[in-house]
Amino acid sequence: MYIQLGNEVSIRAEDIIGIFDINTAFQCKDSSDFLSISDEEGFIHNICNTSIKSVVITEVDNNSRIFLSPISSHTLIRRLDGDMI
Repeated sequence: MYIQLGNEVSIRAEDIIGIFDINTAFQCKDSSDFLSISDEEGFIHNICNTSIKSVVITEVDNNSRIFLSPISSHTLIRRLDGDMI
């Protein structure tokens, strides 16, 4: 199954490692450093035209990608749960 992350970007559900709320999961320094380093290394894909609401970490063929999504983590998780039924 595919999960729609926003702005016409979809990924396979099985490629998702984690879905995180931007306001809670990335407030500490270590998490912020992780995002900064990931951005410097080219792993970040910002698909937002508006504010970032969630971070989706994926891995496809041993290649990591981190998507900054305009859709809340709760909505993305519900979409994932709906696809698993």
